[in-house]
Order: sequence, then C-alpha cells, then structure tokens
Amino acid sequence: WMRNGVYRISRPVTFTPQDSGTDRCPVTYRSYAGEKVVISGGKLVTNWQKSDKHIWTAKVPWVKEQPEPFYQLFVNGIRRPRARTPNEGKYFYTKRLQYGSKAKDAALCTGMTFVKGDLKPWDNSEDALICLFHNWVNSYDRVAAADWEKQKLTFARYAGVFFLGPNVRYYVENLRSALDAPGEWYLDHKAGLLYY
Repeated sequence: WMRNGVYRISRPVTFTPQDSGTDRCPVTYRSYAGEKVVISGGKLVTNWQKSDKHIWTAKVPWVKEQPEPFYQLFVNGIRRPRARTPNEGKYFYTKRLQYGSKAKDAALCTGMTFVKGDLKPWDNSEDALICLFHNWVNSYDRVAAADWEKQKLTFARYAGVFFLGPNVRYYVENLRSALDAPGEWYLDHKAGLLYY
C-alpha cells in the first residue's frame, strides 16, 4: 500500500516474478483508498529567471550529458506543448517528397521540400523536429541538412513509406523562433537551457 504523494525515482523500478506473489497469494501494488500516487522519473526544473516580458528560462545542465533531450514538460501537472510552427491547429504542407535513389530505398522518404515562405533558416537545426502526418501514423524526423535556396530538407534517417498524394501535413517543433504562444517551451539541448 502506498500513501498519497509523488515518489521520485532516478532509475527504473524493476519487478521480477517474485514480486507478483503466487496463484494462491498474488501481490497487488496500490494506493490507499482515495489517495493518488505518482511514481515519477521526471526531473524538477527550478531556479527560473525572467528573460524578457513573456519568456522564462532555467538552466538544465544535466540534459547536456544525455544523448537524447527530454520531450515532455509538465507545469503544475499539465502537459505543455513544445514551441512549434505553425501553432497548434494549423499545418504546413509539403509540395513533394524526395525518395531514395536506389531500388531498395525507392519507397523510403529521405527528405522533403517545402513551400517558399513557410520555413526560414534555423539557428538550432540539430534541435528541430519535423512532425510529418502520414496516412495513419506520424513520424518525428531530425534534419541532417537544409538547402534553404532550393527549399529542401534532408532527414537524418528515413521517414517511412506511408505517403499518398502530393500534399502531406507537417509542422516543425522545438525551434527558439517558434516560441510565440503561452504555455509553449523550447529546449536548447547543447546549451542546457529551457525556455518557457
């Protein structure tokens, strides 16, 4: 039985067969009636500083040591969206998709083009993610190279094969320049800075 509260862990909790009891005497892990228990692997972000009229920043130096940045931020228990362009509820559309040149890669998307004016050069291309909406799934794609004159983006890995039609919806998230709506956040992974 666990009491009400948030239990912070720094590594995964591992259960083995011995932790589940037996057929005659099973073990159940639960909170006391009417109490809420959260086991969280998240880290608290503190020491926020106001950087301008609308934006707060916090140093998160531990993120620089992680190979991958974090992708979720909760403020007072509410999940907040990452900074994105265009803002929530709107999308850009690709003019066409660029496919692999070899026969075995013909169906794999290696990059995309974009409509002039939709995207502008980014300061932090290594932090940016393209969210493409395929037929029934979506993919998050890192950009390996950008040709702003030719309006082409090359992905760091294949984006998948499920593309139909000439126009695929997408948005770009985790750009500092897209931090323009209340509740959005941006993480500068390399610098270890969080903007909200």
